Amino acid sequence: MLRLTALLMHDIKNMSKVLRHTLGDRMVSRALDALDNLSEGYLSKDVPSARLEALRMMKVNISRLKTLLRLCNEAREFSEKRLTDYFVRIEDIEKQLAAWSKSEKSK
Repeated sequence: MLRLTALLMHDIKNMSKVLRHTLGDRMVSRALDALDNLSEGYLSKDVPSARLEALRMMKVNISRLKTLLRLCNEAREFSEKRLTDYFVRIEDIEKQLAAWSKSEKSK
């Protein structure tokens, strides 16, 4: 998630000015929120319900980020290769998140 956020922050600089301040800022914000959720989940080891809620919110923020990336695709802000890279990274994150959530629910 950290690498995805850093990549987004780098690529936002190259977006058109109008979309950089709307879509770009929101994408970075969602990615940072997901990082916050990840940290919160990691730090709430002693409270399983809090950990599950943090992981759920991370999933929500990632879903919102994907929607914003789809809008960028419609606006042709990123190359197809770059978008594919984003979605592959997000898919990997979602798999890890699902495994962690499943592990927590089975405890």
